[in-house]
Amino acid sequence: MKSGNAAGAGPIETMNPLTIALGYAALATIWLLATDLLAGSVAEGSTAHMLNGLAFVLGTAGALFLLLRRLAQRDAAHRRNLDTMARAYRLLFEGHPLPSWVCDPDSSRVLAANAAAVKLNRDGAEVVGRTLPDLLGRDPDDDSTLVQSQGPHSERAFRLLSVPCTFADRPAILYLAHELTEERLALDRANRYSEEMRLLTRRLINAQEAERRAIARQLHDQLGQTLTVARLLVESTLDQIEDTEVRAMLREAMAALESGLKETRTLTGNLRPPMLDDLGIVPTLRWLVDRSTAETGVIVTLDLPADPGPLVSEIDVALYRIAQEAISNALQHGAPEHLKVRLRLRNAVITLSVEDDGRGFDAIHVLQGLVPFGRSGLLGARERAESLGGGVKVRSHPGQGTVVRAILPHTPPARAAQ
Repeated sequence: MKSGNAAGAGPIETMNPLTIALGYAALATIWLLATDLLAGSVAEGSTAHMLNGLAFVLGTAGALFLLLRRLAQRDAAHRRNLDTMARAYRLLFEGHPLPSWVCDPDSSRVLAANAAAVKLNRDGAEVVGRTLPDLLGRDPDDDSTLVQSQGPHSERAFRLLSVPCTFADRPAILYLAHELTEERLALDRANRYSEEMRLLTRRLINAQEAERRAIARQLHDQLGQTLTVARLLVESTLDQIEDTEVRAMLREAMAALESGLKETRTLTGNLRPPMLDDLGIVPTLRWLVDRSTAETGVIVTLDLPADPGPLVSEIDVALYRIAQEAISNALQHGAPEHLKVRLRLRNAVITLSVEDDGRGFDAIHVLQGLVPFGRSGLLGARERAESLGGGVKVRSHPGQGTVVRAILPHTPPARAAQ
């Protein structure tokens, strides 16, 4: 179960597109006027050049305003979608037919309970805030069976199940009570809700990827091209100026534009590398590994097929995100000397493995969610794979390196059923 705000205020929402565009236009105009004033004594036709420059500044300012406004609108729509998904998760939990409690793993304090759990409470008092042993009359870990008296000749028996989960972005434990007299029916209902949760997770991931792709395209096609044109204009102006101070200022402007272009490419790659849609997963994995290990000194071994054939877009994206998380985790926390990335397609099953010889960690605690922020991305990778009918296995021990292996179907279940 997940709770809390699905999405906070994004960076685009906090910006005022008009203010930024006007600020850019003002700074660019000041810079243009200063350049022309300094160069006016040595260059002819400076008035025409200044008018052309002002026209360019106004044009790029307008394009920047339209781009930022569109990105802000997309960001607002994206956050509304995430809020809708969060409400759907909440409704699923509250409407679940099995009594369910979300508890703090350390204190066993109840953080949330559904209507079935409240109804099951013996004394009718408030459930949230109390400890689960107080509600049940014993520690839920002592025995898997709970018996509740319903009168002198009636009893109801429940089997308690515990599942690690996340609540308000913190590790928690979800307890569910299966009534043994209706265990089969309850199991069927739980399976249906589990399938609905899987489909909701898949829809949420797809919504996130769609927004990432749209924003990456906007950055690449509009902002990147605007910065490129500006750089070419400054470069052409540099060839016409002889004043040393003005040339130095133009070189600084070119350096700033090149830095902006580089940062734009980095942001585009982090959001959604265009080559994933254009060239497929194998070239993108090569690019990801090269970019991630370029300045680390890590010895890389790639074992990738020449042509895995056409894959469903969801599978391509899942393979890329899982590889991205596993490689980032290895480089940031493992300090490895060697890294091996392998991709295999056999019998309609795709296997991706990322192996390193770094420091390693306690994989059991990671997969149970009992880890500090920094390795929790592996849990997200597992959720992504499970939403497509696959899974992620992590094998690691302190001092013995790490192997992250993802197994995905060639075709996701929903598509296969159509």
